[in-house]
Amino acid sequence: EYVNKGPDRPVNNWRDRATCLRGLACVNRVFPSRTLAEAIAEVRPNIIAKGSDYAEYAFSPLILKACDEIGARIVITQAHKRSATQIIGRVRDIYVRENSDKPAAKA
Repeated sequence: EYVNKGPDRPVNNWRDRATCLRGLACVNRVFPSRTLAEAIAEVRPNIIAKGSDYAEYAFSPLILKACDEIGARIVITQAHKRSATQIIGRVRDIYVRENSDKPAAKA
């Protein structure tokens, strides 16, 4: 609901994603927010960690202001990016390849 993704996304709903995040020892709190600036103001973290796909991203003035107001810093991870879109595409390709020789189901 709060994620700006493409068609048929996100694959997991907010509740499922929140459950996974709550299972991480390094996560103190999970809650819905519409914007990163809103989340920063609510949680007041010391560090905002973003994936390597944000290395060239220009953060909005609202996000920068929210960080400045609480003294938070934005850190870009060096972790390898895992793209859900690419994973879904690979699974879809395998399914099509493995089922292309089967006759189509009758309606």
